[in-house]
Amino acid sequence: MKMIYYPINWFIERPYLAILPVLIFGFCYLGLRSGSAKAARRIALTAAILWLLYAIYEWRMFLWSQTVSAPIRVDLLLIAPVLYLTTVAGLVASFVGFRRTF
Repeated sequence: MKMIYYPINWFIERPYLAILPVLIFGFCYLGLRSGSAKAARRIALTAAILWLLYAIYEWRMFLWSQTVSAPIRVDLLLIAPVLYLTTVAGLVASFVGFRRTF
């Protein structure tokens, strides 16, 4: 179970890193301008928006965790799998969309 949640720890300890996926999926969204890649564009935009919402939420939780003695993050049991699935879907859609474009 620890291996599943290991990647999300990077963002918990350094919440500013959550902007990187926002930028990546945002650039994928902007790069997919072809008409045949409409679905891929929507998926990349959705991934960028979800990561942006997570970045804002994680920054707020980071500030909150500084004020308590032992923060317990049960919310990550739901958030991490959603972000993993969103990331995989965004990467696959972007790859397929760019492949169709070129």
